[in-house]
This record gives sequence, structure tokens and C-alpha cells, in this order.
Amino acid sequence: MSESEVKRIFVDMDGVLADFISGCSKMIGQPLKNDAEGHSEYDKRKPELTNKRLFRNLPPTVDMYELIAYIKHTHLPWEILSAAGSINRELVVFDKTKWIEQYVDPSIVVTCTFNGRQKAMFAKKGSVLIDDVEDNIDAWEKAGGIGILHVSAENTIKALKLLRNPVSLH
Repeated sequence: MSESEVKRIFVDMDGVLADFISGCSKMIGQPLKNDAEGHSEYDKRKPELTNKRLFRNLPPTVDMYELIAYIKHTHLPWEILSAAGSINRELVVFDKTKWIEQYVDPSIVVTCTFNGRQKAMFAKKGSVLIDDVEDNIDAWEKAGGIGILHVSAENTIKALKLLRNPVSLH
């Protein structure tokens, strides 16, 4: 895919820009695992944690600024696409928006879906989703978008560079 074919970049917040695991672990007072058990523990405590403003108080990931700088460098339109759930939804959306204003860019568009798979509603040819959840990437790609499974800013930037400047095999 050439640069002209990448038309818009959508970036997830939790796990890509905000360090959900360490922020949540700090708030519950014990390590939260990034697995089914950890997700279950979070789900049980969602009302409590969101009332304590979890999403407003998450720390940035260690390499967030590197990723944001590269995305801005592309000069492509981009926005935040994050799941906010239904529990305390208004508060979660507000807190995520304020977090993005503080740590990323006060003018960036923040769109919140109810769940991660619903992000696929925004997928179309030329749209890239950067997300740390494989199911979200799968749904995005099935809907016609390009998915990048985020593990680190370094790997995500490499993937974006390949999309924008593919190596010719000729």
C-alpha cells in the first residue's frame, strides 16, 4: 500500500497511549494481569474503578510520545477511537477525553464506542487502526480497514512506515 492509499489513522487509547494495566494495578492495590483473569477482575470492579476516575488518572505508556510524534509527522488525518463501555459511560467518555486533551492534543477528535469490536464501524479502505487487542484488529480488517496490532511504539511505527513506503519487489 502506498502513502496515498493510507487515508486516516485511528488510535486506541488504553494499552496504546495510556498504560491501563499499571494504572489499574495501582488503583486496586495489586498487580492486574493482562489475561482473562485480569479482565474478569477489572470487570467485577468497573463501577468502583470508573467512579474513582481510573481513565482520567492512567499514566501514559512509556513510548506514547514517540508514537504520537510519528503519527503527527505523517501529516495524515488521525483521531482517537476508544471503547468506553456502558458502565458509568458518560464519566468514562469525559475522563478519556480529558486525558487525551492533557497528554496528547487538546484538538484531537475522540470517539468512544461501547466495545472494541464496534470500532470496525469506522473501518474503510485506507483507514488504519492501531490497537492492542487482536479481536478489535480482526473486526477492523474484516470490515475493510488495515489493522496494526500494537505491542510497542517502535513496532507500530515500523508497520506504519511499511504501509506508507512499501518495499518494491521488482
